[in-house]
Amino acid sequence: ECEKELKKVGDNLEDKIIFKEKFDALLEKAKEDLSPFELKVLNLFTEGYSYVEIAQKLGRSPKTCDNALQRIKRKLSGDNN
Repeated sequence: ECEKELKKVGDNLEDKIIFKEKFDALLEKAKEDLSPFELKVLNLFTEGYSYVEIAQKLGRSPKTCDNALQRIKRKLSGDNN
């Protein structure tokens, strides 16, 4: 997913630097706000694995992984509801 966004930035060095700064900030927020399980789920999801594949890799149910992804989205967006 990040690779797709980086390709959209193109060859403009300034845009790449801004993208990298935003990505690094998001990564730091993830490390601070997410549980170890949520970090594993996020990592696998960003690598392109489906909920079912993530569940198989982590020995959990697809619903558990889906719930984790919903929590991740809320936490990283700043929505605490």
